[in-house]
Amino acid sequence: MSNLTRFRTQILIKEAFIELLKERPFSSITINHICDKAMIHRSTFYRYYDDKFELFHDATNSIAIDLFKQMQGYDLERTLFEEVIDYIDANRALFLNITIKNNNHELYDKLIQLGAEILLENSKKNNDLLSNKIRNSKYPIVLCDFYCSGYFEIVKRWINNDYPYSKEELLYIAKNLQINEPF
Repeated sequence: MSNLTRFRTQILIKEAFIELLKERPFSSITINHICDKAMIHRSTFYRYYDDKFELFHDATNSIAIDLFKQMQGYDLERTLFEEVIDYIDANRALFLNITIKNNNHELYDKLIQLGAEILLENSKKNNDLLSNKIRNSKYPIVLCDFYCSGYFEIVKRWINNDYPYSKEELLYIAKNLQINEPF
């Protein structure tokens, strides 16, 4: 089997799995569901993944990476957080089924890691308030982790309806969560 065929099959399995996650929580998805959705045999699934947990890990990494790839070159008039909120709001069922209903925070951990890396990178070339704070901080990596973990905790609670705010209210709140002094 060629590498291209293997790659395509693996993408097909992941996409089928992600589509299922838009409909139901991870705990209620079986290997048979995945195989039926991808229109493959169970043996094909097991050629690529040991179990659905390995697929889950692979899929969450792909979702996080795809989210941030879509935001490369995002509009400088908008913040990274605004872009993330728009993406997550458009994919609310997927995020709910991956995280809250599954009691799994792997995706958010990956989003925090990638978001912090992007914040740090963007701070070197942008001149907005947050970028300046990060650049002038003695601890820029800690500051990036702080902002991203806080933002994603807010998002997690918002998706779970712990915060009954509209998307616009959430964005307003986030814009006003600025630390006045760099640390």
